[in-house]
Amino acid sequence: MNLSTRTNAGQESGVLALLDADIIQGFLAKQGVDQGYRIDVLQSITSTNDYLAGLEGLEPGEIVVCVAEHQTRGKGRFGHHWWSPPGVNLYLSVRWPAQPWRTQDETLGLWMLVAFARLLETLGVEGIRLKWPNDICSESGKLGGILIERVPGSSSGCLVAGVGLNIAMSWTGDFQAQPGWTDLVSLQPGWKTCKNELAAHVIRTLTGMLARFDRGSLGNIEHAWNPYDLMRDRKVGFIFQDQDMSGVVQGIDEQGRIMIRVKGETLHLHSTHVHDIRL
Repeated sequence: MNLSTRTNAGQESGVLALLDADIIQGFLAKQGVDQGYRIDVLQSITSTNDYLAGLEGLEPGEIVVCVAEHQTRGKGRFGHHWWSPPGVNLYLSVRWPAQPWRTQDETLGLWMLVAFARLLETLGVEGIRLKWPNDICSESGKLGGILIERVPGSSSGCLVAGVGLNIAMSWTGDFQAQPGWTDLVSLQPGWKTCKNELAAHVIRTLTGMLARFDRGSLGNIEHAWNPYDLMRDRKVGFIFQDQDMSGVVQGIDEQGRIMIRVKGETLHLHSTHVHDIRL
């Protein structure tokens, strides 16, 4: 079966049905979310994070969601490219009027990853693991990721939180050229949750975690993270202070920093200081 046939079959079955703001709102209502967020659905955009960061004329406190079928310049950490083929994955961001920076910013992204791991488990996906600081994985590869950014020049301290989840990218002809990736249809044969319903789950999860962040009630990240930690007790390579280094991961600390044992010393490293961490 070729890509177009498989994609058409996915659309007919609902798995890859085209994104629709009204349908997403309907699923949100079924999930008990009645805030009526503004949802902008786009066919193609550079990145959903950039789109929301560039919005002007919003009402104070307004929450906006962007979801797209395709990203031409999907973003990862440190400007890395996030492969975003059209029609087969979920690309979604939320613009949230958060307070100015505070200590809990350090763990917000990790809490979001834990929340997505738990969400996917409720949807029947087994074997979810988390790779510090922003990847959703399984032992077979990367399933998704998050990217949290402050809106430049925003006096209100707005955050944009973006999520990419691979649904059926293995159906694309270029998938084999992207080593280390996996998707939901590979992890759970018979996956039936449509993109619109999945988008609603993701919106509910993101906004719920951001609301907890605003209330200052995120809690202790260590205990929540440990069951999903992909790298604990494994040797990793990474770049720190422009030096290639290696060590054994000891987990994370209460501030969300990764702990790596290097030459008899345990380093506690923040995500802004560590580049290209790899097993």
